[in-house]
Order: sequence, then C-alpha cells, then structure tokens
Amino acid sequence: MPLSNVRILVVEDNPADADLLEEFLSDFQKWQITSVDRLESAIALVGQQTFNVVLLDLSLPDSHGIETVTRLHSAQTSLPIVVLTGLDDEEIGLEALREGAQDYLVKGTFDDRLLKRVISYSIERSQFQRVLQQTNEQLAAINLELVNTTRLKDEFLANMSHELRTPLNAILGMSEGLQEEVFGEINERQQKSIALIERSGRHLLELINDILDISKIEAGKLELNISSVSVQQLCEASFAFVKQQAAKKSIHLNMDIQENLGEILCDDRRMKQVLLNLLNNAVKFTMVGGSVTLVVKQVDDKAPFGSNGDRASNSLSFSVIDTGIGISPEDMGKLFKPFVQIDGSLNRKYAGTGLGLTLVKQIIELHSGTIEVQSQPARGSCFTVTIPQTCTLAPISHPTTPNAPLSPSNHLVLIVEDSTSASDQLGRYLSEMNMEAIIHPRGEGTIEAVLRIQPAFIILDILLPNQSGWETLAQLKAHPNTKDISVVVISVLDERSQGLSLGAVEYLVKPITREQLRTTVEKLRHPPLMAQTPDAIVNMEAEDCPLILIAEDNQANIDTFSSYLESSGYRIILAGNGLEAVNLTVQQHPNLILMDIQMPEMDGLEAIRRIRANGQVASTPIVALTALAMDGDREACLAAGANDYLSKPIKLKQLLGVIQQLLKA
Repeated sequence: MPLSNVRILVVEDNPADADLLEEFLSDFQKWQITSVDRLESAIALVGQQTFNVVLLDLSLPDSHGIETVTRLHSAQTSLPIVVLTGLDDEEIGLEALREGAQDYLVKGTFDDRLLKRVISYSIERSQFQRVLQQTNEQLAAINLELVNTTRLKDEFLANMSHELRTPLNAILGMSEGLQEEVFGEINERQQKSIALIERSGRHLLELINDILDISKIEAGKLELNISSVSVQQLCEASFAFVKQQAAKKSIHLNMDIQENLGEILCDDRRMKQVLLNLLNNAVKFTMVGGSVTLVVKQVDDKAPFGSNGDRASNSLSFSVIDTGIGISPEDMGKLFKPFVQIDGSLNRKYAGTGLGLTLVKQIIELHSGTIEVQSQPARGSCFTVTIPQTCTLAPISHPTTPNAPLSPSNHLVLIVEDSTSASDQLGRYLSEMNMEAIIHPRGEGTIEAVLRIQPAFIILDILLPNQSGWETLAQLKAHPNTKDISVVVISVLDERSQGLSLGAVEYLVKPITREQLRTTVEKLRHPPLMAQTPDAIVNMEAEDCPLILIAEDNQANIDTFSSYLESSGYRIILAGNGLEAVNLTVQQHPNLILMDIQMPEMDGLEAIRRIRANGQVASTPIVALTALAMDGDREACLAAGANDYLSKPIKLKQLLGVIQQLLKA
C-alpha cells in the first residue's frame, strides 16, 4: 500500500500525548489522522469509516488496561492495533499482542522514525494475516469439497457395484444354465456364443472387482484374511490360470521354487491375485515363442523393513521374469499409477485397464512387503515382490455363532431372495448336491417360513424389498427357535464384516459360483469339532493330548495358532481376553498357556500375575506372545511371571519348539 493513503485513528485522552503523535506524523502530509479521546468514540468510528491502523492508549476515561484492546479488537478484528502504554512493562505488551494487537510502544521511548516503522510493519503484517486467513479458508473449502467428493465417489462405487453386479449375476447365471442345457439342448455354434457371453461377463466382473478393491485400499477398508498357505500350492494354482493363454502363444512357462519353503502367512486369495496379475502381464507382453519364469526363494540378510520398522526375517521373494517387450526408463514412473497405461493411444496393441499393477503394489504393501522392477526395452522384465514369510497378522475379529453340522436327513434349504434368476441358479446348484431349495422372495415372513420348513440352513440376500436382509438376519438370530440355524448371507455388496458380526456363518458376494456354494455347504456339513461357551472355545479331542490355552483377541492369530497346534497333536482352548484366560486356567488346568499381552478387559501381564498368585495353577508354563518388541518389553513379561517371550510375527516352528521344551521341563 502506498504510504500516502494511510488513514490512522489515534485514541488518546491526554492532549499532550495526542499532539506529540500528530507532530511525529506531520512529515507525512498525506497521512490522514483522526483523533478521539474515548474508546466508545473509537468503536463507533471504526464501524463507520475505514482505517489502516489504530494507535491505542490503554488508559482511557471509559476503559482501562487490556480490556481496551479486547473491546476494540472485537469490534473490528481485521484492524491492526498498536498499543501505547505509559508503563515500561513487557508483560503488558505481550498480553496485548495475545489479545489481538499487532505491536506496542512505551510512551517517551520512541521517535518519529520508530513510530513510522512500527505503523508500516503493523499494516503489512495485518495484510499478510488477512491473505493467510483467506488462503486457509480457501484450503478448508477445498478440503471439504475433497471430503464430499470422496464420499460421493464411495457412494458411486457402491451403487455401481450394485447396479452392475445385479444384471451380471443374471447374465452369468443364465449363460451357465444355457451351457449346461438346463433350458433345453443347444448346438455347437450356440455353445460358443454363450461361452463368449460368459467370458465377457467374467472379464467385466474382474474389472468391477479391481476398481472396488483399489477404492477399499485407498479408504483403508480392505481386510486381509491371513492364513497359513503352502508356497508350492500357491504358485501352482496361479500358474494354472495362465497355462492356456501361454500355450496359444507357444510361450514356455517355468517355475523355480526353492526347496523346503513350506508355508507362508498371507491372504491366499490376494496373493493369488498378485501372482496372477504379474503372470498375466508377463504372458501378454511376451512375443510368440518366448518364456515366462516364476522364481521363489528366501531372501538374504538384506530383507526389506516391514511397516513397523522391524527387519522382516525369513522373507520370501516371488520374481516373475519374462523375455517380452520390456519397459523404457522414462515409462517406469507410470507403472503403478491407477488407470494409467504406458501406451494410452487408441491404436495400442495391448488391451487393459491399467489397474493390475496398482493393485499388486497396494496388496503387497498391506502384507508389509515391497515390489521392485528391472527391465530393458526389447529384452524383458523382472517384477519381484517380497513379503515376510511370517507377516504380521491383520487385526480382524468377527464373533461367530457356533453351528452344529447339517443333519444328513435334512435336505431342505430356505433361499430368501427376490431375484428369480439368482434363486433359480442357487436352486440348481443345491439340487446337484442332493438338496432341495425352497424360495421365499422377501424378508417379511422369513421367521414364519423357517419355523414351518425347518431348513438345514438359510441363504439370505441383503437387498430385499420392504425388509432388508440385515433386519431379517437380526430377527433370525434373536428368535429362540431360529438362532442356531446357520445363515449364509449373499449380496452384490461386499459387507462381509457386518454380516459375520451379526451372526452369519459365511458371506458370499454375487455372482456366486458353483464351487463357492459347494465349499460353503461342505463347511456346514463338516464344521470344526469345537464347542463354544460364553467364556471360551474348547476343542473336544482326546484327553491324553496336552491342553493348550490360547489367550488372544485377534481372530486371524487364533485361527493360525490353533490350526497349527491342532495339526501338531495338541488340544486347544481359547480365551478372548485376560480375565477369561484367568478363569479358564482355574477351571480347565491347561498344560501350557500362550498369552497375548494387549487384550481387552484385562491385559496379558495382569492375567499372568493373577495366575501366578493362584496356588492351584501357579506353576503352569506361560509363553508371552506379543507385537511389543521395544527395549524392556521382554523383561516386563518375564517379570510378570512368563516362562518365555516371543515377539510377533512368530515363526510357528519356533513356537512349537518352545512349547515342546516347556512341556518336557
């Protein structure tokens, strides 16, 4: 702002001080100075006229002290104030600044040059603050718009999932029925046409799933279902999907897996998705007669760091090596960006959506792993993903209701589904398993239908007219005569966590394949031999096997530890928190306890102390299992009374060795 345009309001009741200020400022002939001797007059003026700065005395007839600054600042928050005080007290000046003043001067200690400089700086700072405030307001508005855009995107994706999956379910179901000649005989030409329809539908479904997966990962909502997976079977299953595609191009497929790799803790479906994406790309971008090789091995000491900063021991690397077209250095940066392809032209040779590698990178990072690329144009590429062999388990916990195995004499299944094509398809699948489907097309009246039919289990759609599947599921689990009947939830929306938390035994996302339903029915026919009490789950096996109590609140860890130890010949009882562990130890007298430290209700350290204080069970061996790995954590566990301490992620063989050693002692 030009200095000639400055308008100054002087608020001073002492005429001598007011005259001195005007004299100091008289050199600037075009500065406009207005003087008043009361605060109320100043407040009235700033409401009527525009000023660039106020010189404010703190001692006025109608106001005194810091209150003077507060009142004027409240009347015009954007107006810069320079406080004039007769007291050489820095604390008063600082308090004035906190209340909104730009600066302060002690009377009798400044000259005209200092006064001019303070006025100029105060005006500039005020202008900067206004610009900063406007910028912050704009950023806040942009952030709000981004939040709304993200919400709208999520809503759109959810709606798109529903609107596309629903007709796709009918298309794939009907095409499958036509291929199996359920509706009558078809000729060879018709078979080929229907097979093309099915392949196209499956391809569209994969695209929808990829988009939704990326959206879930970005929103932090994608859950990993961690389990112990055979490395050999994982690779062979992934290879099987690309064999036909490779054979069409006479591409040689090779698999080189290091011996004795055993198993890896990972999400089986997601890791297959990773390998399949990499293998598909390798085959697609390799010329006729080329080769694609999958190499799997344990990495050396230079294993990558996991997400928690710990070096990931016993990591596995999966390398997909091809002799294809390769990637230029300038295109490397595009590889992992969603919807971006190296060749985006309309006449590009290789089709695709540009989503595959984005998903690969995000899934691997969820496993605390890394991905690396080496490539040369015309010589081929090598994509290497590395993940810990015993990766940290994702905290996923779903309370489930125990269900008895299906009665061999009960072949009735109630399907609560309003889509005729979907219910017909499910009925056809069930008939192949010697089961009879009874259709109920709405949520209302489901309880009555179940009581009348007494089905072996229920298949329940979520998107039903009049009454939703969620409400129907809640009613089924609340009714004393239906609460123990297994419910399999089906939906075009992937809301597995909610379904399992409400008591469903399984959640299937449409369109549902014959294999998915068959696997689900087999699980219902042969559930694990587990009986659940309110406090724990007890494995009912031979009494002479050692009994191990696993105190753990993470379902993925529970599944991993219990299945591994059961296969090693141990009986298992489970407690979901420290208090349950203490009570169950006194009741069941286990031979050994695996105690997680971070649990609800009562932590593991307190549970160990209480067990050690109980004379009946004080000598029970206890192994502390925890993700805590800082200095002093081991000592804290041992001081509480643990016999040993293992830090997650835990090598199962190491755990087994510790158990065997303690049981022999």
